[in-house]
Amino acid sequence: MTKKEIRLEVQNRIKEMSDVEKEWASQTITDAILSSKLLKKSKNIFIYMNMNDEPSTFDLIGVLLALEKTVCVPKLYRNETMKPIIITPFTDFGYDKYGIQEPKKG
Repeated sequence: MTKKEIRLEVQNRIKEMSDVEKEWASQTITDAILSSKLLKKSKNIFIYMNMNDEPSTFDLIGVLLALEKTVCVPKLYRNETMKPIIITPFTDFGYDKYGIQEPKKG
């Protein structure tokens, strides 16, 4: 399978998930990352913001910020350049052209 085919298959599987399954997946992902030895050693974390139909990264981001990790998320610029932006609990978010949350400033 090509990378494009794998992506499409994963997207289709996610679309078929119920809200309960997405909530379970979100919690499972959060638990797995928070129990990681690598996370405990890390100061800086880059994480993607989820799309509306995907398992949520929102709670994980909140916990990482509470643990005083430096958390970066991607921001898409007009020229299609993506850059990591450091966020805080006070960061203002908007939506990019794909409907994904991103920091308004940065």
